[in-house]
Amino acid sequence: MSNKEELAQIIHYTREIETIIKSKFKVDGNGLHQYIDSIQKYFDAAFIKDLRYLATMRNKSMHEHDFKLNNLKSYENLAIKTIAKLNEYKPIPKMRVPPVGSRNIVRINSNRRNSSSNQKGSKLKLFFFAIAILILFLFLKPIYLTNDTKSNDVSYIDSEYKKMLESKEEVTSSLSSIDKEYNSMLLAYTKPTQKPTQKFRCEGKEWCSQMSSCAEATFYIQNCPNTKMDGDGDWHTL
Repeated sequence: MSNKEELAQIIHYTREIETIIKSKFKVDGNGLHQYIDSIQKYFDAAFIKDLRYLATMRNKSMHEHDFKLNNLKSYENLAIKTIAKLNEYKPIPKMRVPPVGSRNIVRINSNRRNSSSNQKGSKLKLFFFAIAILILFLFLKPIYLTNDTKSNDVSYIDSEYKKMLESKEEVTSSLSSIDKEYNSMLLAYTKPTQKPTQKFRCEGKEWCSQMSSCAEATFYIQNCPNTKMDGDGDWHTL
């Protein structure tokens, strides 16, 4: 086989490898070696080593005039296996995190308010139940005292009545303090949160390497012109 035919075979396989990598991964750079740098975190070291060998032989065949592969058939077999493994790889889809202030957070606050309202309703029911028991006790107490020697003692009855009134005032005071506590908790839950202040501004940056964080990169993509970080326009899926 002539050098031209050998070079054509090598270019055919490496071009197919480049096409698969670009279609399945978000790669940086302009050459096969730079593409391999972008995807090496997804594969084991042995597979990355095979990819680099294929890319290196391609570069030597194109740039070294007298270069010739020792075994073109072995190169073709390795390239076919590599292409098959790349085709089998299925990228894991990224989870989209709901932004701050989304419906999920609003739903959580709504659930908290509903839970607090239910607690207040339960406390009110307890209060009315205690009042009903107290009134029933006041009406039934004289009946149980009719056969008691103390029933004719007006001072005894008066003292018992005062004790019951004091018990009623304690229950009312306790429920009042609980109600104040509940109102303060409800106010804390429903207090609007302040929006975070914007800490980035457009300063002419264009590349990822110029950014200090993922948040700054996202701000530039959304708000600043002439950025060169999101060629395929999929930043909103991150």
